Amino acid sequence: MYSNIPSVSKAIKDILFSNSIYLNSLKLGIANFTALALKIKPELDRIIGSEVNINTIVVSIKRIADALEQNRDLDSIAQEEKENLAGARISLTGSILEVEFDKEMENMEKILELFDRQSDIRFNIFQSKNHMNLFIENISEIKKIFNNNATPTITPSKIKEGVSMITISLPWEETELRKTYQLLSMISNILYDNQISLHNAFFTPSEIVLIINDRDAAKVYELLRVKFYR
Repeated sequence: MYSNIPSVSKAIKDILFSNSIYLNSLKLGIANFTALALKIKPELDRIIGSEVNINTIVVSIKRIADALEQNRDLDSIAQEEKENLAGARISLTGSILEVEFDKEMENMEKILELFDRQSDIRFNIFQSKNHMNLFIENISEIKKIFNNNATPTITPSKIKEGVSMITISLPWEETELRKTYQLLSMISNILYDNQISLHNAFFTPSEIVLIINDRDAAKVYELLRVKFYR
């Protein structure tokens, strides 16, 4: 019978490569193999479905560390990363408008009805505990709406210009959350390594949305594009 449970070595590699701290400690040669094995053991046992011997984990970690140290297996590492990202699609929408509303406003339904009537305005909606954010592509049209005397009660709590939206569509199933976490870790590393601030971010089982200042958006898009399609 077919089983989707990975081998122990494959599961260990997946865990290490999905966590930038684990991976960087191995690359720098500062990892304590036994301590790292104890750290990942609970997650590994859960993935495998049974208890894995700690010595087996240590040996597998050492093999991966040796491969990284000797610059071997890098092609297969890159290939695995590429396979994990296969099918993901990235798009960039520049110069959008972020409009924030207080979620406790009584006219929240009116806001949604207002935008539903505007068929030529493309927008994304994200809700948090206290606010609702609209990310709108057609800036000139939306300004007309808010300046219209017919909508005096619909007042945003904040409007921000000068941001862009990068959308990453995820092709994998909701059960493959490890791929999403690996992608989020990769994005975080890219932003950190290039000292780029993230204005806002949202993710669902089917997509990741990054809100970035216009001046940085093209650079982030290109860095991600190279990762996805190299």
